[in-house]
Amino acid sequence: MSIEFVPARWWQAIDFLRTDFETMRGHDPWSDQVLSQPWSPSSLIEYAYSLVSLSDSSPYFITSSGERVGTLWLRTRESVQYIVSLGLLPDYRELASGMEAGRLLIKAVRIIERHAKERHSEVTVGRLGARNTAVQRMVKVFGAEPLGLATTTLKVKPESLPAPSSTLELNEINRGERKSAWRRWLLRSVEHVAGEDGVTAATKLREAFSWIAPPPKGRYLSLRRGGETVGLAVIEGQNSIGLFVVPALWSGAGTAAVVSDLARQETNPVRALTLTQAHADKLGTEAFDYDRNPSTERHFVYWIVKDYFEKHK
Repeated sequence: MSIEFVPARWWQAIDFLRTDFETMRGHDPWSDQVLSQPWSPSSLIEYAYSLVSLSDSSPYFITSSGERVGTLWLRTRESVQYIVSLGLLPDYRELASGMEAGRLLIKAVRIIERHAKERHSEVTVGRLGARNTAVQRMVKVFGAEPLGLATTTLKVKPESLPAPSSTLELNEINRGERKSAWRRWLLRSVEHVAGEDGVTAATKLREAFSWIAPPPKGRYLSLRRGGETVGLAVIEGQNSIGLFVVPALWSGAGTAAVVSDLARQETNPVRALTLTQAHADKLGTEAFDYDRNPSTERHFVYWIVKDYFEKHK
């Protein structure tokens, strides 16, 4: 069977988007919603936004013996190449042999490599479904590394939290300083996961695509303990907070203590807790009870393009 990557033309835009959404069926809740309710206002808005995005990007149909079996969608801004999507249709994922998958992977590598060279990209970033193991295997060929930029929201059972220790000092952050505080704490998580190269990649990504990891809305609180600043909390709603703290507090016990203090001082039980996924991975299940839904999670991977080329000359 012949596997090809065929550029999608402007008159094929709707067909491309439908195929692209289908490749994510079962892996991405938002795509599942768009597919199940194609004429709803939210779905139409998503289609309209995607159509606009296609105008300055490079979409490809993946074909096998002339039949469409998947999509590859690349966007480049400034020095960042962003893999919007890379996926196969569910039926083909189930039927493809190891040899076919290998050929497809080799061609995907060449397309992405050529695209990066032509546009002088310095960084390539992809955002993958946490359970989309097929695509995750693909990007490992590039030596891609976790970026530590993505977040996840846990459903917390407040009654399972320990008694507050009353050692946390909260200081309101004024509106003009919120963006810089958010950026600082988000990049601190990235640095812990991916080092200085990751900080460079995440900074370039957010500068090129402003809609990625935007500052959440809410009240911003600086968290201090023992005279040191240990984190940032964003009060997003009556029972919902975002928490971004030093890695020393990523353990279940450390996080539970901070959340208990926040709940006491804000006089509201915490039922929804947003953390970076790297932080959530460290929690364990002993300190407090919560529900996590990996099927809704997507995480970022990256590689420095020049490093990839050096290793694969």
